[in-house]
Amino acid sequence: MNTRILGLCLLFVLLCTAIGRAADDIPGGGVPGWMVGVVVAGNAADIATTYAAMRSSSSLVEANLLMRSTGIYPLKAGGTVAEVLMVKALWSRGHKRTALWLALGVGVGNGVLAGYNVRQMLRVSR
Repeated sequence: MNTRILGLCLLFVLLCTAIGRAADDIPGGGVPGWMVGVVVAGNAADIATTYAAMRSSSSLVEANLLMRSTGIYPLKAGGTVAEVLMVKALWSRGHKRTALWLALGVGVGNGVLAGYNVRQMLRVSR
């Protein structure tokens, strides 16, 4: 893997940690920072590997037609914000178990997508 991608991944991890810490300070939120970090990290991994895959080969394209036509990055950023706000809203309304499962589902789901992106890059590079 290229050092630029590793640098971006490190930057995303640091950003996720900062966002997670900041989430603890949201008035009335009380959402554990690690839950926000899981959501942000999963999305960051997906977008970083999607970007790397699309730059590595012209034969790799975004599979989601909506994102392909309107732009991947603004939609992914907006989706991440919406997911964090949903987790926060569920948590603050007392649905802590649902918020936990949502955060884990989003984080793990996007992690799986990131793994698929890496797999596609490796397949094309052979």
